[in-house]
Amino acid sequence: MEWAITSHTYYLTFLGPPTSLFQPPRRPGLGTVGKPIRLLANHFQVQIPKIDVYHYDVDIKPEKRPRRVNR
Repeated sequence: MEWAITSHTYYLTFLGPPTSLFQPPRRPGLGTVGKPIRLLANHFQVQIPKIDVYHYDVDIKPEKRPRRVNR
């Protein structure tokens, strides 16, 4: 049996500064405690090709062993 290994390279396209198409959700006028601050965020819009993306969460924990074994 033969295995073929293929590689694909995908590029993200920078679309420029945010447009008026995106508006953050409006927040209701709730709350009276706190102080207004100026917040700057580093963000940009990208266009991602239609591909399958896999996301894995891996959590590796050692087995519980007696303290004398861990020395």
